[in-house]
Amino acid sequence: MLPIGYRLVRKTLIQKVSSEIGAFGSKDLILKTIAKDPNFQDKDGKFDNQKFKQFLSTNGLDDERYVQEVANEVSAEMIVQSLSMALPVNFKNALELEEFGQEKRIADVIVISKDNVQNITPPTDEELNKFHTENKTKYKTKELREVSLIEINAKSFEQNLTVSLDEINKFYEENLKTLFTLEENKDFYHLVFEDQKSAEEFSAKLNESLDKSKSNLKEQFAKLAKQIQKKSLKDITIEKVFKNTLPAEIAKSVNVLKINELSPIVKSELGFHIFLLNSVNPEQQIKLETVKDKISDKIIANKKEKISQETIAKINDSLMIAKSLDEVASKFNLKIVKLNEAIDSEGLNTYGKNLEQAKNFNDFAKNAFSAKQNQPSKLFSTQEPNLFYALEVNKIIASRDPEFNEIKSKLTTDFIDTKKQSELNKLVQQIQKEIRDNPSQALAIASKNGLKVERNKTYPRNLYIDLGSSKMPYKNQFLEELFLAKLGSSTPAVSSSQSEYLIGIVRNINPAKLASNEVIEAKKRAVEIFANDIMMEYNDYLQKKYPIEINSKYFGQKS
Repeated sequence: MLPIGYRLVRKTLIQKVSSEIGAFGSKDLILKTIAKDPNFQDKDGKFDNQKFKQFLSTNGLDDERYVQEVANEVSAEMIVQSLSMALPVNFKNALELEEFGQEKRIADVIVISKDNVQNITPPTDEELNKFHTENKTKYKTKELREVSLIEINAKSFEQNLTVSLDEINKFYEENLKTLFTLEENKDFYHLVFEDQKSAEEFSAKLNESLDKSKSNLKEQFAKLAKQIQKKSLKDITIEKVFKNTLPAEIAKSVNVLKINELSPIVKSELGFHIFLLNSVNPEQQIKLETVKDKISDKIIANKKEKISQETIAKINDSLMIAKSLDEVASKFNLKIVKLNEAIDSEGLNTYGKNLEQAKNFNDFAKNAFSAKQNQPSKLFSTQEPNLFYALEVNKIIASRDPEFNEIKSKLTTDFIDTKKQSELNKLVQQIQKEIRDNPSQALAIASKNGLKVERNKTYPRNLYIDLGSSKMPYKNQFLEELFLAKLGSSTPAVSSSQSEYLIGIVRNINPAKLASNEVIEAKKRAVEIFANDIMMEYNDYLQKKYPIEINSKYFGQKS
């Protein structure tokens, strides 16, 4: 969506250029544009006036202003289409570009990895000591904490409660007016027409069919509804209509009707209505016996909720003054769980894994590292609405620099790995130079050095990430180098990972042959790209020809 300021500027520019070149949409075209908007259509695809009115109300618009907004968009579309017609899309170039993008290359790929580096001599203690000194921060241990916790389910404090008859009577009396009284309501026959003429024709036919006493009004209303609108008695009957439930424009005419009286034709956003009042149901109190069980359930639910909240509050208060988590656990008969392993500030154990015991607790590691040792925390919430936890740090294992002998094995492995990486870089440079100088001998060079070779691999020019509804191309350095290389020549060595490099030798170039559906899609994309380019140029043109001055005081000053 465009920024508001940009839309305002663009709107003004469109109005100016439309006036200059006479690009205005006709009123019929604009109204058709609005009517075809799916946001304003019902399930049958017809224009729904109520949806349109609701949209205007929600967005603070009126009919005239919205039509002007649509007129601006129609004018802009006409201008862009005119420019597009004057400068047609070059489909030949578009298809050539598509064929270029779909070209494929067949290549032999030589893989150079750390596994090809041999004869690394084990380090001496002197070399290891030096390596340790240079990389000391890498081996510093993280601070760890041993933690205990209590898990509290508020529902567990609910008891088997009973409700007395007095409690039920009291609840009933206190809520009689609001919950247990059905206010006066009315039953109607009702029809709605799309236009006033249809409503008037129905009303006229109904009056013609009545006897002098109008005693057959209900009968004839239902009969004509079935004949004219194909509505059954069930379709036209609406029951228990309360005074304040009808829209204001309808209520004014309908609420004053007497029994067996027909309303005048009433207009609303839904159409033209005719009501017939059948009966008035007086205010009625729901008997206690009818709702006795529901009241009992409600009182019990309220009691349980109150007990749960009060108990949780008491536990939290106790945690604030207790000397240990064990003290609170004993007082409220709670179970203490000690984590199997110490955790770091990210909630991971010494092997870098999350602990199953704490995975459902929000911010567990953060709360553990905010707590003081041997002091219970307050209650914390979890992902479950009725589940809480409190914790206590039993031991803090400080971060430290391990002794040389503790990590000698790790140092040796890392030293050899670092040495291998250095030697790999040298090997890559050597192989790259040999193949570049003698590309026809690439496979022999690979064999001499014991390198892995993948023969006759097919590569596309582009790779894509599948996003479901669309695909996004991403950069691949090896492909870029492969499609720059000539037939029979090699690419430079390209890193595919920290420990692996690839060199490609182009063996064949496969030009693309577009299928008919691909040609159609390529042309469609070319039109879309061209239209976007035209729109960008068009906006630049408008802003240069009709510069708009903006009063900065309306947008605030920089501080």
